[in-house]
Amino acid sequence: MSNTTHIALPKLVANAVTPAICRMAAWEVIQTGSYMKPGDWIKKLHQVDLDHLLQLCDAATDTDSDLPTMTLVALTMILVQGEGLDVADGNELSMQMNQLVMFLTLESLGRKGLVDVEYNNISFDAGSGDAAIGKVRA
Repeated sequence: MSNTTHIALPKLVANAVTPAICRMAAWEVIQTGSYMKPGDWIKKLHQVDLDHLLQLCDAATDTDSDLPTMTLVALTMILVQGEGLDVADGNELSMQMNQLVMFLTLESLGRKGLVDVEYNNISFDAGSGDAAIGKVRA
């Protein structure tokens, strides 16, 4: 039997304490029928939300507050679950959270015109590791 964790997305959306970015992601997973490509979600992020997430990424390593890290953990779990995958343990979650930070950074570089983002290849699936998710613009 698998030892995986799933988030009750409707409860997360209904909880006013849940960070808005997490409620937004959870709501979108629910609306898409419980399957959502992370690349599609990242592509649709408003610039303000992307900037906020990048600030959270910085704050997660630069402050003593647990809130930025916990927000990124929750968002990672929502997006992983939205892709139809599982979080098996803390090590896997840490790897997936690092992937999220990389995806967000790549999106930021793409919006600045420095890289071309391959949204269809953005995935938390370990089996998609060889697919290019971005190319430097010449």
